[in-house]
Amino acid sequence: MEEWSTYRIRDFLLFSEEILLEVVDAYNHDLWPWQILWLGLAVLILVLILFPNRLRLRLVFGLLAAAWAWVGFVFHLQYFLPINWAARYSAGIFLAESLLFALSGTFLDKLQPDASGPRRNLGLIIFALSAFVPMEFVFGQNISHIMVFGWGPDRTALGTIGLLLTFRQGWWTMILMLPAVIWCVLALLMYYGLS
Repeated sequence: MEEWSTYRIRDFLLFSEEILLEVVDAYNHDLWPWQILWLGLAVLILVLILFPNRLRLRLVFGLLAAAWAWVGFVFHLQYFLPINWAARYSAGIFLAESLLFALSGTFLDKLQPDASGPRRNLGLIIFALSAFVPMEFVFGQNISHIMVFGWGPDRTALGTIGLLLTFRQGWWTMILMLPAVIWCVLALLMYYGLS
């Protein structure tokens, strides 16, 4: 039993930071210029959230469903899976979230925007930071490692949490937020293990 206390998170990771950065570099290089489309869609989502109506909110949730599906299919299953067998499960989280957004936002009309308040403002700030601020530069990475909202899993999950904070809180909002929170916790553990 004493042996378990000697393990660190790093011991459970199947790849190094260098290998992860190589995967991100290949993903960005192979699929250029799709990142620009996702950046533009993030701007569109922000505008639609700032000036909501029923049709605009349906479009927002359709775009969120597309973002989660893209990251699940393209990033996790095509690029992350070769270095991490568990990527099939993280892809499952992203694809399930995509279906939840498609159902809740485009068909069920379950969420209503919160017109004002500090939670809404915090949500908009979190979304804007995750979508438009290249945090990779803070960590000494170069431009080939930038992951924007809808393109990279961490930015998509964090941006989704921000967007969901702009809506009235209820059980359905919490259900939608759960996969994003799960991914953020997993990503924090992974980055902690890589450091």
